[in-house]
Amino acid sequence: MMNMFGGKRKDLRTWILFILNSGPKNGAELMDSMERQTMGVWRPSPGSIYPMLENMVNEGLIKKTENGKYEPIPENNWFRTGIFGHHGSSPRNFSEAVNEIDGIVTFMEELKSNGSKQAGEHSEKLKELAKRITKLISDERRSDP
Repeated sequence: MMNMFGGKRKDLRTWILFILNSGPKNGAELMDSMERQTMGVWRPSPGSIYPMLENMVNEGLIKKTENGKYEPIPENNWFRTGIFGHHGSSPRNFSEAVNEIDGIVTFMEELKSNGSKQAGEHSEKLKELAKRITKLISDERRSDP
């Protein structure tokens, strides 16, 4: 399975949580959103989305509403428990950290495209983070032989 988070099963779970945090969606809407976010390069199959949704409901991460849409369970808010909460792990290497940052940036872009004005409220912190990331890249280039 190829997706924007690197193709791992736990990454599909994370992507679902990112999308659902912007509002309730059914499985088809989740697949549409993922296809849009990859600019048509990848669309998850119903055979990967619906079993994952069922597992996430059983684990208490999300709930299925009466209208068939899924939404995060507030008391299990994944922002408070970390992206993977108690169901996964923190990044173990640089590549996993970059994939996590990519997902977070995609999430913030989605919030902004849905009309959120919070990016401006956090502009100084975002600029500081961008500078730190730029420094990581430039330090790496200098150390390459």
